[in-house]
Amino acid sequence: SSDALVHEMVYFILGEQQEPEKLMDINRHPLRHRLIEHCDHISDEISIMTLRMFEHLLQKPDEHILYNLVLRNLEERNYTEYKPPCQEDKDMVENGQIPGAIDLEEDPLFTDLSSDTILPNQEWLSASPPTSPDHPKNDGKTEVHKIVNSFLCLVPDEAKSSYHVEGTGYDTYLRDAHRQFRDYCSICLRWEWPGSPKSLEKCNLEAAFFEGYFLKVLFDRMGKILDQPYDVNLQVTSVLSKLSLFPHPHIHEYLLDPYVNLASGCRSLFSVIVRVVGDLMVR
Repeated sequence: SSDALVHEMVYFILGEQQEPEKLMDINRHPLRHRLIEHCDHISDEISIMTLRMFEHLLQKPDEHILYNLVLRNLEERNYTEYKPPCQEDKDMVENGQIPGAIDLEEDPLFTDLSSDTILPNQEWLSASPPTSPDHPKNDGKTEVHKIVNSFLCLVPDEAKSSYHVEGTGYDTYLRDAHRQFRDYCSICLRWEWPGSPKSLEKCNLEAAFFEGYFLKVLFDRMGKILDQPYDVNLQVTSVLSKLSLFPHPHIHEYLLDPYVNLASGCRSLFSVIVRVVGDLMVR
């Protein structure tokens, strides 16, 4: 069948490995290593074509693709710094706040906000589960619209390339992303992913975290976004956008939650963008 053929092709390209990657073993499957390496090739054309290949690969209905490239490295959530909850933290959770979270609204990057920058809390933006016995209202999750605004507020309006171009605002982009998200959800239904992250008490947080070679290269390229051609940047952000659409709680936490407490030495998509914006503001 076509599914069986795709599965065999995926194993051929990525290998069958499912255990977390280690930096010293990233070339364990030579073809996989070479292809990911070419995402950061000296030739922009080769980089773009290889990134495009991975973008198309991520759209194939095979769970091993995402697990091999990303999920196996996030399974233990050892990118987070766990602090046993104290009474103060419990009080915060009861009030709908996140213990230990950084209040981005008090950060200097977020103090100069205009009303035009903040997105309205539209229903289609909210992906949080409805209130139920399984998902109580105050479950410590950050609201989706607040996370989106945290990303939007990183770059001042005057520094945005689309600021003065009509029809290129984030409202239009997010509506399209919402449609794509529903498409990805339908693909992933058969995979029976959990609805919430693995409990930290059950995670091996002592293990050294490595984001995996694929995310490492994508983050490295994202960090060079100010010095790369537009076509390369467009393809890098396109692949990261596709990854962010997958409805897995560990992907959403690691790639999209700016409030996650990162363990020492770890980086996330948000922290990479923060560094890029810092570089932008001093140029």
